[in-house]
Amino acid sequence: MKLTVTHNHQTIDIFGKETYDLLEQVCLELKHENEENLEEDGIERAKRYTGLHSDVLHKLWQDSITIDTLKEIDRKDIYNELMKFNLELNVMPTTTDLFNALQPCLPPFVDIRSFRNKLVEMGYIFKKTDSNTTVVIENPEVRFQRYLYLKNIAKYREEKRPIYFVCEGALNSNKVLNIDECEQEQQEGWQHRFICAVSSKEVKNFQHITKGSSFEKWTLDTLVELDEGSVIVFDNSKHLSEKFCETPNPHSLKCDMIEWLKYHKIPFSQKMSRLELWMLIEKFTDLNANLYKIDNIVKQCGCDVLRLPDCINNITPASYLLIIIEKNLIRDIDYTITVKRLEDLLKNIDEKKCNIIDNFIATEEKRLIELDTQLDNIIDNLVPSTNPEIDTCLPILSNFE
Repeated sequence: MKLTVTHNHQTIDIFGKETYDLLEQVCLELKHENEENLEEDGIERAKRYTGLHSDVLHKLWQDSITIDTLKEIDRKDIYNELMKFNLELNVMPTTTDLFNALQPCLPPFVDIRSFRNKLVEMGYIFKKTDSNTTVVIENPEVRFQRYLYLKNIAKYREEKRPIYFVCEGALNSNKVLNIDECEQEQQEGWQHRFICAVSSKEVKNFQHITKGSSFEKWTLDTLVELDEGSVIVFDNSKHLSEKFCETPNPHSLKCDMIEWLKYHKIPFSQKMSRLELWMLIEKFTDLNANLYKIDNIVKQCGCDVLRLPDCINNITPASYLLIIIEKNLIRDIDYTITVKRLEDLLKNIDEKKCNIIDNFIATEEKRLIELDTQLDNIIDNLVPSTNPEIDTCLPILSNFE
């Protein structure tokens, strides 16, 4: 029994190999127990101890698992599999059902418990049914945000309005990063960040992001080149989500609560306690939430704004641009030459390529809204799965209905 780790990524070296060394030892001990004629099968016992799928344990026990990269769980895979259960089988699956069905797509090191935690991070919740089965459903709020976005962008497409997606990414010493990876790895060494706006016709206003760069200035420079009535699509990155006046929370200072109420012109009394002020803020929060500075700048220039929900943040030209960069960028020892080649590569993406990318995105948008519409029509008639769970340990951070 052998495990091979072929990548020099520090995280894999420190965590992946050590984890699998431990699992190898667990499997070896269980094999010895099995040879001593214990009643329970060794693989089943290992499955119970580790939460890993039996197929992974068989490979770990008998063959060699090679890890060459830390692959993340793809939200799209989970969504598609859940739709299969809902729309084709008319079933609400358990976590175990999803976990088993997704084995071909999941990294081998994902166990059932970490899979549950990932579901929670992605906006799925666990619902207790009348038959005492715990099934997985998507948070209705997440579904609503996606549906609203898809309906709006479909309307803008029908109106033939120019739609520009704001796309960000970065290069580091060995790979191309998306915006989420930029934030995660910005402390781990050199990276060169860039930004551009992409429509069905062009890549506009490509710019390098350096220390002190103003995103607001880039936005204004871009907007002056756009036709009135254009639509700008932002994601929810931190620097795109700065508000005029941050909404206080129950632990905020009283003076911050008062400032928020004054800003939104909500009547209050100076004699109110901090708890009373918070109750007043909570009452009006939904009406005044998400007043982003950058959105206001765009609207003042005669354009509309759409916010790409986190649940479909890969449905953007940025995903395709990063693939183009990964395949075509020739790196040089001198990073300034690499950066110049990057700039030339993106500026040379013509209307034909932009149109192909936009058609892919529009097709996926249409597919998703059709699936959500189908689900909405049958959701009340779905039947809970009757398959038993591997275990009943649900993550503490879960929204549990």
